[in-house]
Amino acid sequence: KIYSYNIMNTKGDNALKVLLELSGDAPLEDYAWRAEPGSNGLAVIPKSSSAYERHHDIIIICQHGAQRLALLNIKTGERIPLVTEWGGRKLNGPNDLVVRREAEKIVVYFTDPVYAWLEQDRMQDLPYLDDRVKNDGPGFCGVYRVEFPLDLLELSKAVDKERVREELSKVLKVSLVAKMDRPNGIGLDGDNLVVAECCQGSHNPSCTQGTSRWIIFQRKNSNDDSIVKDGNEWKRISIIEDVLEESNGGCADSFEVLDYPLDNRRLLIASCSGGLCIVDLREEKVVARLMTSKKDSCKIANVADGGDRVFITGNCGVWELELQKIKHLYPTRSGEL
Repeated sequence: KIYSYNIMNTKGDNALKVLLELSGDAPLEDYAWRAEPGSNGLAVIPKSSSAYERHHDIIIICQHGAQRLALLNIKTGERIPLVTEWGGRKLNGPNDLVVRREAEKIVVYFTDPVYAWLEQDRMQDLPYLDDRVKNDGPGFCGVYRVEFPLDLLELSKAVDKERVREELSKVLKVSLVAKMDRPNGIGLDGDNLVVAECCQGSHNPSCTQGTSRWIIFQRKNSNDDSIVKDGNEWKRISIIEDVLEESNGGCADSFEVLDYPLDNRRLLIASCSGGLCIVDLREEKVVARLMTSKKDSCKIANVADGGDRVFITGNCGVWELELQKIKHLYPTRSGEL
């Protein structure tokens, strides 16, 4: 399901309501085995875009069940597929996304990990997931970039859906950013792309339970010879990793980027192994952790920016966490400006 929650009227009759049932559009037979047949990450059209006022009723959603990225009209409930495959093979199941405007285009970055393949009686990160990716998915877990013109949002409301599909095939541009073991949460730090890697289980030696990892990608210069050589416009410029020796669960999943311009610092407030982490992007390390998994086995999943607070979801509820209003992230020493 996809819910709407009115944060300005939390005690009202319609504070919490269902926008869409069966939000993953999974085939009916899949409900007998899929552990996560619904939708996952979602995003609105950027408010900095002039299109926001005209199309604020359209959001972009990741659908595990249908294994696709889609547009959703939250007023009518209508869905229009955006990306369904790579290299002629179906995606695994898009998990998380971030959206920005670039000139007259909407650009979406999204992750496509293993979790749509989770089975109800095997809800762990086990080798069978990699087998499904290899045999029934694109053959790997990936991070993708999608771009389309703003005009497509207007077209998405057209009655003739065949025309919409034809236009989509003409204007939609999809490219692969990277292949990863377990890509999950995704966000932007300026023009750099930050991707969280959700390490769980023990069968994958490079991504085991207790490891929280954030990989930072940068777009290559257009004259970089390696673009032609490897066909990829992106390069990894940094890897931030933290290992919790004793972990009761959780992994690096969703995050938000907090900006402290006076200190030239940016932080991630991120789900991680054990709970919620604060990651200093300049220091490239975890500087604080709020443990939630020890008390009630509470695993943090998603983090969303609410201005002076963040909203957090997990397997034990939805919370809001107020943020202190400070000008400087770190206090200056006596005599410093």
